[in-house]
Amino acid sequence: MLGLSLNLGLGASGGGGTPWEEFTAPAGFLGIWDYTSTFAIEQSGRNFRSTFDAAVYAAPAGVTVYVDPVNGASGNNGLSSGAAKDTLQNALDITNASVVVLAPGYYDRAKTWGTSGPALYRNTALLCPTGRAIFAMANASYTWSKTGGRTNVYQATTNTAEIVADHTNLDSEGFPTPLVNVGSVATCDSTPNSWYHDGTVLYVHTFDARSPGSSSSNPIVAFRNNLVGFEIEGNYEFYFKSIDLWGGRDGALFYTTTNGTAAKVIAEDCTFAYSDQGFTADDLDFAYARNCKAKYNKLDGFSINSATTQTKAVFENCRGTMCGLDSFLGAGQDDFDDNCNAFTAHDSSVMIVLNGYGDKTDGPIIAQVGTSTSLILGTYAGESYATTQGAGGADVSYKVAAGTTMWMENCESGPSYDGRQNTGTLYDLGGYIDGSQNGDDGTIS
Repeated sequence: MLGLSLNLGLGASGGGGTPWEEFTAPAGFLGIWDYTSTFAIEQSGRNFRSTFDAAVYAAPAGVTVYVDPVNGASGNNGLSSGAAKDTLQNALDITNASVVVLAPGYYDRAKTWGTSGPALYRNTALLCPTGRAIFAMANASYTWSKTGGRTNVYQATTNTAEIVADHTNLDSEGFPTPLVNVGSVATCDSTPNSWYHDGTVLYVHTFDARSPGSSSSNPIVAFRNNLVGFEIEGNYEFYFKSIDLWGGRDGALFYTTTNGTAAKVIAEDCTFAYSDQGFTADDLDFAYARNCKAKYNKLDGFSINSATTQTKAVFENCRGTMCGLDSFLGAGQDDFDDNCNAFTAHDSSVMIVLNGYGDKTDGPIIAQVGTSTSLILGTYAGESYATTQGAGGADVSYKVAAGTTMWMENCESGPSYDGRQNTGTLYDLGGYIDGSQNGDDGTIS
């Protein structure tokens, strides 16, 4: 469960020994977001990186507190690893708690913040320096029994299930593999690695037809959409390091406010999975993610929105994959067909993607809508699984909608129907590799 690897292998050594040199963004992009007072972008061959110093957000002023989901206790003072608190919320309730040091382990909803979002009312850093902390919006345990009249089905009572995953069946990146959502108990019985929920009872057919086993080991987890994910707001600075945020409504990590003009959300070496969306930033000053992965979400992997405040975001060495796919959501079980993206910018947001990787989404891999602007460098946008093709279709690697502007350099498209679909303004700065079926749709400048 805790063997997840985030070694993305993207550009760490530069482009075949080519020295790193500063990249100068186009004047048109800098006119919208002049980031150069905060960080620089450097280039080595087809690789790009930023000089943004995320670590300065890892030690906000205040008290350092410790959490251990196994050995901690509510009565501990939380001021050392030997006197750790037992839940994240108990730690955050300590006056002036600003740095939360998490012991590695599995934090179900009782060990995090229960049914409502965490109370973060100050600049806060959460980090797991000795491993990985999994925050799962799911029940602590389930009581399984064999379903009467069925050969392969086991059942447990739970009032909601959104995405169901098997911790004993890990994919190639170490994520628990989702089971496919089917429409009846009978179909579940005949379909290995499937589940069905009737509103009260969860029915499961594991990939190997075994019993889900001991409830204490949490082998089968039903992530719930009636529980808030890591939802934060306010004009504060938030830092996350080596945390897996899984499940929850709206987003696994979801920043939302109407006045976040100075708010910042920084994430390093984190994952965002099994939620409506992965990393979601609405109406804040700045969002930054480095070496992060978003996978197995219902809608988008990395998404930024700007209803009242122009959100600016950098996604560096990040991967967004398996968004909105019927292979785990089930055919006809979701409402987002052709609208699921690895990276997406909405409204007037501004997005930079450096050495990004997107693949296998039910919609354009990288998309922008509204009046958004993006700078996409050294990025691979792979295969869309959308069903609509041609003019206005969603089977696209890069989709630039009317009213939006994208600059790209040294990018590559995978085997989507269209490599680049442009009804807005798309500037190719060079180095594009087209691996699509149909090439470009629209004028490329």
